[in-house]
Amino acid sequence: MMFFLYFFSFVNSKVYLEERFTQGWEQRWGRPSYVRKGIQLGKFRLSAGEYYGDEKKQRGLETMDARRFYLLYTNFSHIFDTRDKDLILQYTLRLNLYVDCSGFYIKLFNSDEDFHYLSNESVYSIMFGPDICGAVQKKTHIILNKDDAYYSYLKGVSCYKDHLTHAYTLIIRTNNT
Repeated sequence: MMFFLYFFSFVNSKVYLEERFTQGWEQRWGRPSYVRKGIQLGKFRLSAGEYYGDEKKQRGLETMDARRFYLLYTNFSHIFDTRDKDLILQYTLRLNLYVDCSGFYIKLFNSDEDFHYLSNESVYSIMFGPDICGAVQKKTHIILNKDDAYYSYLKGVSCYKDHLTHAYTLIIRTNNT
């Protein structure tokens, strides 16, 4: 019994962002005030999709418009430092509409980023998520920024182009693996 308690003390973790899209989610998430000329932002709505077990527990954001950009941002609950801890990013994604060419990324930014001017050109620390283009390109991007240079994970990690829910998980260990 003593061994179990001792081991357990090393595996605790802290969640810095968990979103279930309950009441008030619109106040927790923001949209940029200004976007580059020619960029059309799409609209979101809350939905559990067509198939669900518990509508309230399984709802998320659903994109409403085809061929649009979607930009939302929110803050973590606390400032964190990953030098001595593993970083785990995880989210689920279901494609309800046919997708010809789109990316479904999470990007982590520095806290000093001006989110009113957020764009696909904003400097980020981590970009993670699936990229689907046509029948050939279906891969999950992992791109890290160090000293203002971007480094992409070169081995292909495939993703799915179907109408099922898939969880995407990125774990960056303290030794940067």
